[in-house]
Amino acid sequence: MFTKNVHKTSYTKRFVATVLAFICVTAVSHGDQLHDYNPWNYDIPEYPGPQACSDLLLEGAPVGSQTTRVKIYYEIRHTYPGDLDVWLTAYYNGGWHDYYLYHHGDLGGQDDIVETRDNIHFFDGASPNQEWFLCAKDFANGDIGFIDFFELWVYYDVNHVPNVPYNPDPSDGEQNVSITADLDWSCSDPDGDEIYYTVYFEKNDSSPDDIIKNDSPGSYADPGTLDYDSHYYWKVVADDHNGGVTQGAV
Repeated sequence: MFTKNVHKTSYTKRFVATVLAFICVTAVSHGDQLHDYNPWNYDIPEYPGPQACSDLLLEGAPVGSQTTRVKIYYEIRHTYPGDLDVWLTAYYNGGWHDYYLYHHGDLGGQDDIVETRDNIHFFDGASPNQEWFLCAKDFANGDIGFIDFFELWVYYDVNHVPNVPYNPDPSDGEQNVSITADLDWSCSDPDGDEIYYTVYFEKNDSSPDDIIKNDSPGSYADPGTLDYDSHYYWKVVADDHNGGVTQGAV
């Protein structure tokens, strides 16, 4: 077995040795995909050594974008690739997410691994802006090899912010409102995401900052019992929890 700490350290040492010679490490966005490749060779230590990892830093997708599909092309040169575990991984949401391409024993005596893998949905919903790693680990003595090439396409959907909250009840400027009235409004999200609301409410202050509903679903809020002969201000903020936030009017 091995640890993620070893994984990260192995990559860091190799990267320091190569970064001065090669600057193509950051991808740019082209429409709804991120794409880049790493042509550097990464030796795979013989068993029981640590894993070897070739990395790509993909960035440039809009905030809130979500991965919808991953495609990978890679080449591994090895005398006996059946000795290897090979996987694609990224670190997000507090943990590593490993998608195994092969487990040792799957490939028998085949020479090298050269393949394209498309329609990978294991990472769906994650941000495409990640540092991605192609990793290989040897599980038998006697044969050695290296990661020769790593190319990745990450397709994504762009998140759209919620629409501006509308149709407030009580309406703007309404008078003779009940002192036990609740607040209601309408709102929708272009992507159909669930919306979470924060409501600011304050008496005699046109810039309300007292929160009476905090990041919760449901287009309503209870301000409590109101005072007679008073003027109240309120504002709704809509958040889709995918990076989209919309401020409503006061």
